[in-house]
Amino acid sequence: MSVQLSWILSALTTPQDHFRTLWRHFDLSDSNVCVSIDGAYGFAELLIKSSSRGRALVYIPLQPMDINLCKELESPPSSQLCPYIPLRNELLNAEHSADIVIQFIPEGTTLATSPIESVQALQMIDSLERVCRKVGFSHNCLTAENIIVGTDNRLYPIRYHFATMDGCHDDFETLRAMFRTSNMLLCDIESPYTTNDYDCFDSSNGMVRYCDNGLYGFRNSNGVVAIPAKYIWAGDFYENRAIVETAEGCGVIDGCGAIIIPTTIDNLYYDTHNTLFYYYDDDTLCGFDYNGTPIRSDSPLLDHLR
Repeated sequence: MSVQLSWILSALTTPQDHFRTLWRHFDLSDSNVCVSIDGAYGFAELLIKSSSRGRALVYIPLQPMDINLCKELESPPSSQLCPYIPLRNELLNAEHSADIVIQFIPEGTTLATSPIESVQALQMIDSLERVCRKVGFSHNCLTAENIIVGTDNRLYPIRYHFATMDGCHDDFETLRAMFRTSNMLLCDIESPYTTNDYDCFDSSNGMVRYCDNGLYGFRNSNGVVAIPAKYIWAGDFYENRAIVETAEGCGVIDGCGAIIIPTTIDNLYYDTHNTLFYYYDDDTLCGFDYNGTPIRSDSPLLDHLR
């Protein structure tokens, strides 16, 4: 049966009478829970909190529907994908019940409202795309409103109502365009060559990322190939450094294509403010300096990222 807003509001007034389990772990009183209706998805959405379990979004279908039961997303294959857990017959009303979904999310704001700088946002989008391609995750409705910028400087997609694990099909270029346009990162100088396979122009390093037969490389501002297309992914150049990915993992190259950090890391990020690279090893923060020298996990150089 359909779930009416009045049912939801009543459930929040006396949660112990209308939820099978959630009321035991979260404060669901209506004075503490943010309720919103998403017409695009057909869900009511509740933001709930717990001192022990952190933040979570509860999704309640407003019309009878089969909620996403993709098993891989209940315990997702990456720490950047938030668990999306169906709860069958969780919402109660007299003789009726309804299915809901709970998704645990990190602290942070959405990408649409975050004050992060364009350069950092583009790097974080690059990193998220690498993760999604690696594990085969496709959100299928990926927008800046559906991504949280975590306090650890990583991006976390949310609202997996149409998500699949059959390969990455999301349009990350639309996300990048939002930041390039709003902060004028694109060069206004007309390129001397015409092609449809270039990705974007990095005016600070004069390198154009391009794709050839599914592999990425770089041309210089004159259209001449500077680094052949041999990487399965490549990020933009910043300060003469670019993160690239091979079948073995992620690493860093300089403007001549020389390896600065070997391509053996699962996922790699660049901190533009402190000119260092960092990654997570089983949730332990690790890093490299600009020259590729490892930084100990307990180094104060990484304190601002913890």
